Amino acid sequence: MNSVVKMILITTCALSLSPSCTLAQKIFPNSFKISTGTFSIKDRNTLRSPFQQIGACYERKVYKHWYAGLGYYQWKRWRRDAGSRAFIVAEPWEVFLKREIGALNYRADYRIVDAYGSYKASLHKNHFINAGLGICYYWGYNTYLKEMLIYWPSDAQILYDYAKGKYWGIVPQVSYEYMCIKGRLNIGVDARARYFTDNVPAQYDLGVHAGVNF
Repeated sequence: MNSVVKMILITTCALSLSPSCTLAQKIFPNSFKISTGTFSIKDRNTLRSPFQQIGACYERKVYKHWYAGLGYYQWKRWRRDAGSRAFIVAEPWEVFLKREIGALNYRADYRIVDAYGSYKASLHKNHFINAGLGICYYWGYNTYLKEMLIYWPSDAQILYDYAKGKYWGIVPQVSYEYMCIKGRLNIGVDARARYFTDNVPAQYDLGVHAGVNF
């Protein structure tokens, strides 16, 4: 965690101190973006899909090249299976067999709210890069291992307890943007790392966005 956070902070400082970081065109003070992408959970299996997580964010310039933002994201599948949550993250079978009774096993339907600050720098003409750091609130449903009876070689009877999960964390992030139509529209790529309290495994996001500037 520390190495990623340090990298984001160093990148942000370098961008803000660089003499070449002048904006190439007029930048509108407000931006609204919608995004879709995939994510991975440390030590967990996930479904690989470009629509694994969807979201939206609003950003506003607060001082020169500095921006404040608020975002909302959620795990998503376009088709729901009867009786199931929208999306489930589980662990490999060989890891699962080592879990203790009461251990966190599944997470589903998680939603995330981010509040962050970022620095926007111009790379060349209509190309920009943003680097920032913020806090996040993360909530959804957890299942905990209650009882497990193993029938070798590959069968088991498993019972779970269910509970709501709520966590706070930090979110370093970097994004690339291309401005078009006189700076009114932007498209780009986003990368985030989310680190949570209570020993919850980290989440790493990668996605694309499209937005309007006003």
